[in-house]
Amino acid sequence: MLLFATLTSGAVFTTQAQSKKDSKKYEVKTKLTEKEGTYEQRKLYRQFLTEFMNNCPYISHFSIHEAIGDSDNHAVVWRYDVNGWEDITQFYNWVSKHLEHAKENGLKKALTPYLPDYAIGGQIQMEKKSKASYAKK
Repeated sequence: MLLFATLTSGAVFTTQAQSKKDSKKYEVKTKLTEKEGTYEQRKLYRQFLTEFMNNCPYISHFSIHEAIGDSDNHAVVWRYDVNGWEDITQFYNWVSKHLEHAKENGLKKALTPYLPDYAIGGQIQMEKKSKASYAKK
């Protein structure tokens, strides 16, 4: 319960940054591997992580999906929108800062599947969003 409360408490910050976040121009996909936890645990951690990452001011529309065409449900893709490479750098700096400055916080819990070393850089692919994707959001 404490984990859930911690992760959802950041919703206030999301609302304040929403106007800037909705105008992102690129879609980023990062291929990662979840190493720890049962399938059900990893699905729950994905929900917690999505809530936490949507509070980051450098990205928008964060989501996690199992890699299409991969038979291993440990393979996932993080998807989020940015304005450019600088936002990606700022995003990973933001994550690192949150991991360093708290002994136990919501982000550390949500990143449990990526233990032991939080290997969250993965394979990054960035492409310009189409005008049709703007209409969906």
